[in-house]
Amino acid sequence: MLNRSKIRVLVGCILSVTVLVLVLAGLSENKRSVGRIVGILIKQTETGILISGTVAGRPAEIAGLLAGDRLTSINGFPVDTLADYDHHARTFTPEPVKFGILRGTENLVLKVIPGIEFQWIRFLTTTLTVLAYLALALVVLFKGSKDRSARLLMIFSAAVAVELAVPGLAFAPVGLAALGGAAFMLLAGFQMAVELHLASVIPKKQVWISRRSWVIPSYYVLGLGFGLAGASIFATDTFGSSISPWNTSDIYWFLDNLIMPFWAVAVPLLLAHQALRYPDPTGRHQAGLVLVGVLPWTVFTLFSLAFPTVLNQAVWYFGPLQSVVLLMYPVTVFFAIFRFHLFDIELVVRRGLVYSLLTATLVLLFFTFVGVGGTMLSTIVGETFTVWLASGATLILGLLFSPLRGAAKKTIDRRFFPERYAVRRQLITLSKELSSLGNLPKMGQYLAEQLQGIFGVSSVTLLIGDHISGILTTLASTEADLETRLERSVFIPPDDTAIQALVQAGRPTRVSSLLESGSTLTRHMDSLETTLAVPMTTHGTLIGIILLGKRDAGYRFPAEELELLSLLSHHVATTFENARLFESATYEGLTGLLRREPILERLKSEIARAQRYHRSLTIGLVDLDHFKQVNDTFGHLAGDAVLKRVAKTISEGLRDSDQIGRYGGDEFLFVLAETHCENAVAVAGKIRESVDVLQIRAEDGRMVRVTISIGLASIDQLPPGQIPTVDDLLSLADKNLYAAKQQGRNRVAACEL
Repeated sequence: MLNRSKIRVLVGCILSVTVLVLVLAGLSENKRSVGRIVGILIKQTETGILISGTVAGRPAEIAGLLAGDRLTSINGFPVDTLADYDHHARTFTPEPVKFGILRGTENLVLKVIPGIEFQWIRFLTTTLTVLAYLALALVVLFKGSKDRSARLLMIFSAAVAVELAVPGLAFAPVGLAALGGAAFMLLAGFQMAVELHLASVIPKKQVWISRRSWVIPSYYVLGLGFGLAGASIFATDTFGSSISPWNTSDIYWFLDNLIMPFWAVAVPLLLAHQALRYPDPTGRHQAGLVLVGVLPWTVFTLFSLAFPTVLNQAVWYFGPLQSVVLLMYPVTVFFAIFRFHLFDIELVVRRGLVYSLLTATLVLLFFTFVGVGGTMLSTIVGETFTVWLASGATLILGLLFSPLRGAAKKTIDRRFFPERYAVRRQLITLSKELSSLGNLPKMGQYLAEQLQGIFGVSSVTLLIGDHISGILTTLASTEADLETRLERSVFIPPDDTAIQALVQAGRPTRVSSLLESGSTLTRHMDSLETTLAVPMTTHGTLIGIILLGKRDAGYRFPAEELELLSLLSHHVATTFENARLFESATYEGLTGLLRREPILERLKSEIARAQRYHRSLTIGLVDLDHFKQVNDTFGHLAGDAVLKRVAKTISEGLRDSDQIGRYGGDEFLFVLAETHCENAVAVAGKIRESVDVLQIRAEDGRMVRVTISIGLASIDQLPPGQIPTVDDLLSLADKNLYAAKQQGRNRVAACEL
């Protein structure tokens, strides 16, 4: 059974292959037919074949054929119908062909040498337009939106891509030429109906249309009629006999003077109504932006209908211009999707693709103008100078290409995607600031707080892995009550199934795809209401995980933000790993406090400073009461969590200028610079009270409670004239700690002066 995702892939592949085959067929047909083109416009009249115009610079004009001439023969064979002309035209080669014409009352025979150069610019601009419509169709298709309007956009874009890709088969066998022409007209009719329908529902279906159920079906009746009428014209012109009850000239008049103008005017009017009257500003912006893309097509269509002679005389210019005009529509729809979330569609392609398409468009425009300008200048200054001018312009473009593309990219980001541009700039700034914060806990807390503000999520929690065991613990969180529940700060083993899945994915992953594993991590994420998990890896090693909570208003993370988070996570992983390597020799892994040796070195420095400036200094030794019972009753993981919580509580009770380290086992040492004993007693008392009220819930639901005993020692206790040492203060503090234990624990033993 094919699921919807596989069906979308299949449809996308079929559509892409179809368009590609048609484009290649068009290339082959164009290269084959350029040697047969003479550049005349003819139509069937009651008296025969009338030359209604010639294309400037083409073989017919060069040979002297004029508008108003009547074509009577080709190479001596009579030509009475369009079918007769097509029969001879298919045999043209770049050899002289004798055209018999009637000019007034005079019969003339003019020699025409068929053939023109291949129109690469026109082919490339048309192909680019086809690919743009195809890309728009695929974007909507792979988004898988359930919005009918979005599906309508996909159908319309696909129809235009196929229609524009259908090759001209004027010189193909009769049956194939008729089939190609009929397919083109039927697709054009279907495209008209869908475009009118689409314009009626941007951003939402208009009220007056909702009240008149016949309006939308009438679009398709009109479009089907347009397509059938056009197909009948092709059949009549190809086979020489009409398959409709109406004269082809009447059908031409009806299509050119009624249907096409209605189409060209109705679409922008529908969009303009919404751009001016829709109540929501975002909706008005959506309709207005799409209107901007449609207006050039409207102007071009009306101009070509009103001044066909001008169009025919400058076909070398208007051909590429038509492709550029058609390209405006998908470009503006892309921007409407990006900037104003048209139909709530988020692009599933990298933005680099959009930049590349825009760059290709500008390059094609550049060469179009160079080609047009060169042709015009060649008649004034000569072809040699024109070649040098074009070469110089191309060289300048090559030199300026990279800086111009970079400037255009930055301008587009700032103008059309200000929110995403701001997010990118904030993340760049954040990544630069992290390494300057010093230790890992400060980095983690700052990162969590900044990410919460940047992405507008309910919470951000950072898990960090132990560099030896790989066990993940909570490094930082914006959750206010995180530290009150053990299940939110549990130790997660590296072989956890959800962690393995996340590491294997190697990118930001929606939590919904991990919840089925029922692992410790998923329970942890569920309690935090996490929606996105971002692995932090470097050189294939998991350093930690960023857990992001719900977004404001339920807004999901678009593809580009996921990519930005992925890039940020790699940078953060490297920064954290470097900090961890540095801290592994200085800071203790479990609690994040200074190790025994570094804290003793800090104490030694503080003693020397106190001696030099005759300042006070007090230290405190902290020991957890009955900590062995915690390990025996609740397990060592719970014991480690308690140590971490107590260490954090003690740290929070100290000043930034104070020092704290893990002295060993369940003992901690803090150093209070410039602090007399009585002030130290007050500080230690508050710390003891903070630990006493801690309530930690174990995984089995039982509450874990601990108390601490503190022994203080001050250099003021030492005899006058004695030079204090580290051992002196530690000995006094240890003596007072022992006294606190003997007096019943959960108390502070003050220094005795």
